[in-house]
Amino acid sequence: MLFQTLSARLLLSFLVLIACAIAPNLTASATAVTPAKVAHTAVKPAKPVAVNLITLLKHPDAYLHKPVQFSGTFSSFSSLGLDYKPAFRDGKEHVGLLLFRPDALPAHKIPLAEVKIFIHRKESEKLPDLETNDLVTIVGTPFSTALGDVWVDVNTLTITQRAPRKPKD
Repeated sequence: MLFQTLSARLLLSFLVLIACAIAPNLTASATAVTPAKVAHTAVKPAKPVAVNLITLLKHPDAYLHKPVQFSGTFSSFSSLGLDYKPAFRDGKEHVGLLLFRPDALPAHKIPLAEVKIFIHRKESEKLPDLETNDLVTIVGTPFSTALGDVWVDVNTLTITQRAPRKPKD
């Protein structure tokens, strides 16, 4: 009987008021995540995507924050790009490394400086025998596209083929 005497507008307002009073309780219980729930939901790391260095350089946004795997010829360790604020990696904790351009003529050894690759110093110390012209495979994660370049954190670096060593005098 009560509902017959109320106008449709008043009834709608009353229902909205009730919904607003109940909704916070519903959403709070539905979205609450306890540490126990988080501990039981294991996140599987994504499998790295195999990519060519030039493709990575031309389309850095497509690979941003996704694990990638690429191969190249080691050029040298470098401080290039360290401590640059928009894509910061501390020079005290990281070392940069350069690979040679895969699209250059074989007679020309040109470092690919547009791909900034960073490895933690502790990890780089495990590679004392890494030398110029060694072939390496890197699994890493691009973390920035500052300056239109790609900036990559190294997860693993594997020497896949050693360059011929010159005999020491």
